[in-house]
Amino acid sequence: MKANKISVLFAAFAIVTSIIGVTYAHWTELISITGTANMGVQRVEIKCYKCGTFDCLCIKHSTVTCVLSEDKQTLNVEWKNVRPHSKLWLILVIENTGTIPVNVEPPSILFNPEEMHEYFRVYTIFFGPFDHLPQIPRDESSNPPDCWNFCRPPRLPVQLDPNQKLIMASCIKFTATCCDFYRLRGTTAEIKITLNYNQWNLS
Repeated sequence: MKANKISVLFAAFAIVTSIIGVTYAHWTELISITGTANMGVQRVEIKCYKCGTFDCLCIKHSTVTCVLSEDKQTLNVEWKNVRPHSKLWLILVIENTGTIPVNVEPPSILFNPEEMHEYFRVYTIFFGPFDHLPQIPRDESSNPPDCWNFCRPPRLPVQLDPNQKLIMASCIKFTATCCDFYRLRGTTAEIKITLNYNQWNLS
């Protein structure tokens, strides 16, 4: 009788032990999961642009040519026959074509030849952001920022959400004196205006 009880207890113990072993093996097994995590895309592009020069006494001396880079990040400007107190206006419509908000700062501007850099003064104003662009007047003779005085310039940096647009007006003024001008005359100023932005939640 005792032998039967011992056999039953041993069998029960063996069953419980095997269940515990299987359960432990099940929960300690390594499981590999393969998947793809999609990250947000950060990208702003120049959608359209306009360039123009305004010379002293409204006499047209200088000419300007603007070409957009293939990646739509840089506007390459060639400014010929620059005179003292001449102004170059650059109007850019930029759009957040990515999937996350970005902070937009004034653009990075490089001058070539470098020694001409000290003779230029740059002023940049943003208007927007806009979900839909306002109608832009076609008056060629007016100063561009005055055309959009109904828009309130935002504080910098400007947060631009996906699909939103921003108008950027930059004025580049040539401040060389007459003496400097005669020394520099015949030189063509090449200017690169590159978008400057980063992820909205990064300082």
